[in-house]
Amino acid sequence: MIHHHLQRQRDIPQLQTLSENYHSVSIKAMVKEGYGIGWIPKRLMLDTLNYGKVALAGEANWNIPLEIRLYRSRFNQNPNLTQFWDTLKEKVRKDGTL
Repeated sequence: MIHHHLQRQRDIPQLQTLSENYHSVSIKAMVKEGYGIGWIPKRLMLDTLNYGKVALAGEANWNIPLEIRLYRSRFNQNPNLTQFWDTLKEKVRKDGTL
């Protein structure tokens, strides 16, 4: 996803991939240790950004918009799942986002 996004930019950055990881926390740790740049959810980086330990890299066009959709079976009536789902719906109603 990141490679595809960057290849569509007017000025394609010349970057070398050192690590790929599905766990954002691992990428965050590498960035904080100075191993380069990483695409990490903003919410996960806010504290580190606010303390000035890291800075945003690149221009705004390097930001990748992402939409996540949640799905569940209507037939699964597990009380824990129902409570979780209701909590999510209430948060979205209240805040407009997760």
